[in-house]
Amino acid sequence: MTADRLARFTPAAGPDPADLLFQMGRASAPTRLRWKLAVSGLLLTNALALGWIALRPDPPVPVPEAVTVIVPVPVPVPEAAPLYPQPEPTSIGPFRVRDDPDRWPSAEPVAGIAPPSPPLTPLAARRGELD
Repeated sequence: MTADRLARFTPAAGPDPADLLFQMGRASAPTRLRWKLAVSGLLLTNALALGWIALRPDPPVPVPEAVTVIVPVPVPVPEAAPLYPQPEPTSIGPFRVRDDPDRWPSAEPVAGIAPPSPPLTPLAARRGELD
């Protein structure tokens, strides 16, 4: 009884698996005509580009124009006097001038930079100093 049931599930004669795999491999492989067409197209574009480069006309030569150039005349400027006396190059004096604040040139104060009122502080709003 079970043998009859199992006999029904036997496969019928179908396609050969090896032949089916061979046909599928052939179908998936690219054809020879495609790469030949691609290579011939690339060769044609290269040949056209080389012909265009070799046979194009020369560009026109620009005609030089006369340009008026104004040359400034240098005006002699008198040398400014040094801010402090220059010591001898072999002495240690040049190093001492930068170290000694008493020998630095004095800066003149600039008038009108700071307002005449006292500076504002964080508590200026409490005292009513802000408008």
